[in-house]
Amino acid sequence: MKISQYVGVFGNVSLVKVFCMECQAYSFVRNGETVCCDGPIVSSPELYKRESVAEEVRRLPPIADRRTILEEQQHCCFYCQRAFGSICTRNKKRLRLRCEWDHYVPFALLQDNRSINFVAACHVCNRSKADKCFQTTEEARLYIVTHNGLTD
Repeated sequence: MKISQYVGVFGNVSLVKVFCMECQAYSFVRNGETVCCDGPIVSSPELYKRESVAEEVRRLPPIADRRTILEEQQHCCFYCQRAFGSICTRNKKRLRLRCEWDHYVPFALLQDNRSINFVAACHVCNRSKADKCFQTTEEARLYIVTHNGLTD
């Protein structure tokens, strides 16, 4: 019987680990079975634990990558899809949307500064997202748009 499952985070790599009652130790999971005893694993863990020290310094993507990301997103927020520089209303106040660089998978979780982990987000959506993690882009957009309070 296996208990105490979690995802071990090693730098930018995450691996499922479980406590094996037979070995009385934590084991990695490969192809749905423990590496130690080949016991089947049924459920999926929701807890994440950092198991190696990462860089711990937030960085921006290189300038060339920032330009590419902005072009791919057509100079719009990844989440609310409003154009940067456009005027919106939030809490009865008008504001101009500024571009910020958001770690799609939160830096607090993976400490991943690779360019593939960045999106251009307006400052309102970036702060609404904070350190939340989502399974899909659609889930992230739905959550953030319903919580950011922006209107045209």
